[in-house]
Amino acid sequence: MGRYDRLREFRRLDPDRDYHRIYRDMALLEFPWDLTMGIQLGFYRNFAVPGISALLDRTGRMTAHTQRRLDNTGILLFEAIRYGFEDERGLAAVRQMRRVHAAATRRVSTPTQPWRIPNHQFVYVLGTFVIPSLRWLDAYAWRPVCCHERTAMFRFYQEMGRLMGVRDVPPTLPEFETWFDAYEREHFGYTVENQRQWDATRAQLTELFAAWLPRPLVPAGRRIADTLANALLDDRLRAALGVGSVAPLAILATRLAFKARGRVVRWLPVRQTPLYQDRLETPSYPDGYRIEQVGL
Repeated sequence: MGRYDRLREFRRLDPDRDYHRIYRDMALLEFPWDLTMGIQLGFYRNFAVPGISALLDRTGRMTAHTQRRLDNTGILLFEAIRYGFEDERGLAAVRQMRRVHAAATRRVSTPTQPWRIPNHQFVYVLGTFVIPSLRWLDAYAWRPVCCHERTAMFRFYQEMGRLMGVRDVPPTLPEFETWFDAYEREHFGYTVENQRQWDATRAQLTELFAAWLPRPLVPAGRRIADTLANALLDDRLRAALGVGSVAPLAILATRLAFKARGRVVRWLPVRQTPLYQDRLETPSYPDGYRIEQVGL
């Protein structure tokens, strides 16, 4: 397979109809590491919305069982991406997402003060899986993302939103981007709950960067990796999460490092098996678990 054969295949497909096939191959074969980064960084943006971080803080799962909470989120999303919404396993993952959100609101509600998640927060969370990932790909992927890929990715999450009962998702990707940016301008703001969620999960991103280093350099490298993690956040997000200022040189160096990685990947052999093949063959949740038992 040539380096651009998969792109040519995507362009022969209809992204409005074949969105799952295109997005699945993007996520598992064409841009697996980059989309993982984009999804992670998008996930952290939720912490900057006080209404979302307040619910996470009250459930306590993100701060008390951080890795399990992150793993379980990945399990459900990975099932949906791998199998799609015409397969029972993909649909089961979506149903479980609905159940765990309902369970979270019941857990923090009281008889006199029920907690309800507003629809606009669901729309925003859906957007964090799409727009930050596309912007990461635009900045750092080994090749430009084509219009078929952008449409397919949007259609995948638009359908996920429909199945989850999310209303009023903007009908096109450009409209969604405009809505998403306006929502952040209106709703981002610092709270101590925001900062607690970021402090609990930042270590995961730090460990991801530290894993690039030779083992003897990992302890010292964690300090550098922590700076990299903060440097990847934009100014508005850092302010909302209580992150201190980052030296402009560190931001520039971080961006150049990821751009350089993309240039290197361009010359590597074409990926024929998913980056997460071990996860495909052996689910990362314990033996005997069913998707219906995966909580958030």
